[in-house]
Amino acid sequence: MDSAGYQANIFNCCEETGKTFAIGGRLDELTLKAIEAIPESGWKHHADCATAETTHSMNGTHKAFRLIVVKYKRQAELFDDQPKYHVIASNQVESTAGTLIRHRSRGEASKNGIKELKISFGVERMSCGQFEANATFFRIGVIAHNLLVLFKHSALGGNWQRHQMTAYAGDYSIY
Repeated sequence: MDSAGYQANIFNCCEETGKTFAIGGRLDELTLKAIEAIPESGWKHHADCATAETTHSMNGTHKAFRLIVVKYKRQAELFDDQPKYHVIASNQVESTAGTLIRHRSRGEASKNGIKELKISFGVERMSCGQFEANATFFRIGVIAHNLLVLFKHSALGGNWQRHQMTAYAGDYSIY
């Protein structure tokens, strides 16, 4: 979930029902203090970022949770010395890298699917000003898109499932 789900009642509900979560956090004052308390030896450096982890809680949560911190390198650090952070609250017990990768890619499939639907299947703009006609037009585009997804998953090999379809002046191709 994105940071809109960073709420005590959601965390408590997940804990009470035995569900795991990875929710984008907010960089409020207490979160920033928790990040500052992480020793330099606690950071694991990657090519494009550094990650660390601490335990955190907020008002209203019944249990503390893991706070996975991602510190991104950015050019602005040359001027203001302030790194860019992203935090993920989680109760998962798997590795930080696994949680981070899953959370960072959470919307990638749906965003790319929507982009493919809109652009490649022509539903970016509706065909006319009539609601019923536009709804039918959109449904046909969604059905065509879902048939392509079904084809990619059932008939083509695993490597083809990540490819998208594009349309150039009526010429459709999969890349």
